[in-house]
This record gives sequence, C-alpha cells and structure tokens, in this order.
Amino acid sequence: MKHKHKSISIRTLVILVFVLSMLVSVLGIGTVVYSSWSAAANRVRQELVDHTGGHIHEQIEAFLEIPSRINVLSASLIESGAVDLTDTAQRERFFVSQLATSAEEIYSISYGSREGAYYGARRNDGGLPEIMRNDASTGGESWYYTVREDHTAGTLAVKAGAFDPRTRAWYTAAAAAGTPVWSPLYKHFVMEDLAVSAAWPIYDRSGTLEGVMGTHMLLSGIEDYLREITDPFEGAALLVERETGLLVANSLGRDNYTVGGDGTVQRVGIDEIGHEGILSAYRSYLADATRSLSHLAGKDRLYIDLQEIRLAGVDWIAITAVPEGPVMLSMFRSISWSAGVAVAALVLLALLFNFIIKRLFHPIKQMLGTAQALASGDLHRRAEVVRQDEIGGIATSLNHMADEMQTLVSHLEERVQERTEELQLILDSTAEAILGIDVQGLCTFCNPSSVQLLGYAHAENLLGTNLHEKIHYQHPDGSPFAAADCKIFRAIRQGRGFGTDDEVFWRADGSPIQVEYR
Repeated sequence: MKHKHKSISIRTLVILVFVLSMLVSVLGIGTVVYSSWSAAANRVRQELVDHTGGHIHEQIEAFLEIPSRINVLSASLIESGAVDLTDTAQRERFFVSQLATSAEEIYSISYGSREGAYYGARRNDGGLPEIMRNDASTGGESWYYTVREDHTAGTLAVKAGAFDPRTRAWYTAAAAAGTPVWSPLYKHFVMEDLAVSAAWPIYDRSGTLEGVMGTHMLLSGIEDYLREITDPFEGAALLVERETGLLVANSLGRDNYTVGGDGTVQRVGIDEIGHEGILSAYRSYLADATRSLSHLAGKDRLYIDLQEIRLAGVDWIAITAVPEGPVMLSMFRSISWSAGVAVAALVLLALLFNFIIKRLFHPIKQMLGTAQALASGDLHRRAEVVRQDEIGGIATSLNHMADEMQTLVSHLEERVQERTEELQLILDSTAEAILGIDVQGLCTFCNPSSVQLLGYAHAENLLGTNLHEKIHYQHPDGSPFAAADCKIFRAIRQGRGFGTDDEVFWRADGSPIQVEYR
C-alpha cells in the first residue's frame, strides 16, 4: 500500500520554523521578564508597606512624644516655682506661650487642681488660641477667653458649661498611677472628636498631690496624617487598641465613635469597618504576632504591616494595608508597553522575513515552473538567471540541461523520421499483405499489397474499420465467425502469438481468399 505524503513547500516550512522560533523566543523571554518584574514588584510592595508602616509607627511615637516633652517642661517649671499658678497674668502667659510654641496636633495645655480648678489654653475651631478658666470666679464652669497681645485674657468668647477636671480620664489616670501616664481615649468635652492626653501629676514638697498637668491631642490630626501618607497608593492605615480592637484613628473616613440619643459615647471596633482583609490580619497578629504579611481579601491582594505602639497607658497597634492593584498598575503599564513594542517588532520582522523569503524563493518558483514545462514537453522553456549565487547556478544548470534535452530530442526525432520513412518504404514495397489493428480491432495500417489482395481501391476503405467484421466475419463454409474465437483477438487478449493456414478472408466483392496469417 502506498502512503500519501502531505506536500509542504520549503517556503512555508521556513516561515513556519521562523514564526515558531520567534514565538518560543518571545514567550520564553517574556516569561523570564515577567517573572523578574513580578518578583521585583512584590519586593517593592513589601518594601513600601514596611516603609509606610515603619514611618507611621515613628510618626505616631513622635506625635506622642510632643505632649510628653511639654509636660516635662511645664511640670518642672511649676514644681520649681518658676511659674506661679496663683498669679493669673503669669499663669495665662505661661499657657499661651506653651501652646503657641507647640505643634498643631496639640489641642490644649491645661492644669487641673485637687480643688477642681481648671486653667490653660486651647486652640479654637479657627486655630486661634484661647485662654481657659474654671474656678470660683466662673462658678465652676469652663469659660474661654480671647487672647490679647500681652498673652492675657481678653473678652469672653465661650461659656462651655460646668466642668470638673478631677472627673476626667487623664486626671484620674495620673492620680491613680502617681507617675506620668497616658489617658484612655475619651470624647472631648467641647470638640466633636476623640482625644488622648499626656498627664503628669504635680506634687508639693510633702508629696501631696496638688493637681495634674495635661497636654491634650485631638486624634483627627493623626487621621489627617494617616490619610496623607496612604492616599497616594490607595492604601489604608488604622490605629486600634490592641486588646479591645477599638479604633483610635483611621484613614478610611470611618467614625471612631458614635453618640447615642442619650448622649452616651460608643467606640467603634475594627470588626465594624467592613474590611475583612484588615480584620483577618489583626486577628492573625494577635494569634502569632506576625508583623508583616500578605493577605488575600476577596479579589484584592493586600500587603499588610502591623506594629505595636506601647507607652505608659498606651497599647495600640498601627495597621498599614497596601493593595496590590495600584502598585501593580505601573508594572502592568510597563509590561503592556513592552508587549506592544515586542508584538510590533515581531510583526515588522515577520513582514521583512516574508519579503526576503519571497525574493529568495521567486527564482526557485520560476525554476520549478520551467522544470514542469520541460517535463510536459515544452523544451523551449528556460529559467531566468537573476542572481549569480547558488540559485543562479542551479538556474544556469537547468537551462543547460534543457538545451541538451532539446538537442537530443531533435536528433531523436530526425532518426525516428528516417527510420519511419525506411520502414514505410519496406512495408510499401513488400509483396506480403500487412495489416495493423488496435486493441478494439480497428484497422490502423494497411500496405498496398493488402489493399490489392482484398480487392479494394484505396487504403481508406480499410483504415478505421473493424477488420474482423470487414474481412474475417465467416468461416470458409459460410458460417458466422465470432470475434471471441478469432485467433487475432485471442493474441490481443492473451498477449502471445498465434498462427493459422486454414482460414479465409473475405474480399470486397464477397469472395473468399485462402490465407495464412500470424
């Protein structure tokens, strides 16, 4: 059994090999480059979240250090007698100057006495300093005054109502601890904000508590910083109390507390912000204290850093979350641009390669046409020699071969013509009758002797006719002679010779003639 082989042109094969090679190369190089870029992006993301988390941790500690430094200076001045809190003008200048030289995150600096008096300075909603006063002269209420140029109280600006510092969280914490301490978070007395205070107990020489120095921070200032540092990469940052999970501050724009209809303050927990990725990371951190981790939250991959902030009275966790998407965007843009350039280069290279292949294979295609023409008998066809290289050498050789073939065929035709003429002369001059038939029994040749012997005037009377039906259709006795019994047709069928001398051919006039034929 012969197998059919699919025919693929050399040109097609070369183009396929080229395209496959380029695809394999591009895919291989692209995979390596993408893997490298992806690994680099992961490192960048991890470094970013570590850096951001570390920066937030340092900044929060720096924020908390400011009130502590203020308290150290204030307490030393009060305890040493350098500042006399019973001197109204001196006291007011002291607190205003302290507030004016402190960072904007400091909302107020105050002192609460063991008798319930309350003095200090604060920043109002417009950021301007005001003097706070709460003693017998105000009837136990907190009054706020504008500040004159000499840093003493001017006109009354606000009456904030009854206020006893000894009931405030910062006072009670310092009084209970007997040492500098941070207060628990609390809802500010006037401002709609959570606050935290650095408290420092002041003692007389006998060790009796005279009062508590407090430097108070509003946590909205910390939130502004958290948003500022995380917004550029669409990240999130939260401060939560480690044990309770209650929010201290966040960059998500979520409230850290709610106020009920009865005025009670309810703190918001981390489990209420609706961010499963951060909540899961917080719980994992409590379980194994993993500082940095990657966490899959829904469809967004988060890179999360958690760091503790611990001071006396402060036990917080700073959580920084960086989503994969925005950080990956620049990498994907770079990959897309590079992929576009690679595809464009591949297309241009393929077009150039196709053009070159077309130029190279055009002479080959032409030579193939020439060879087919020669094979079909067109010996006048020649290949065009367009280059003096290997292909040009093949075209020259093909033309030379065609010249030789044409010369040989011309000579062969002359010899055949000569032999044909000689044979025709022999056949025409012989006395024996010679007839030629094809496999169907039709006459293809008859020499003059056969025409004369059979009684016909012209050879055309025999040529093209069925000779068995014309001259061999009956036996000598006149009975029909079937073609199937004819030794002539038997010789055609069996491919071997037969001879006989007891049969007759029938002449043109219907008379028989005894013949011997082979």
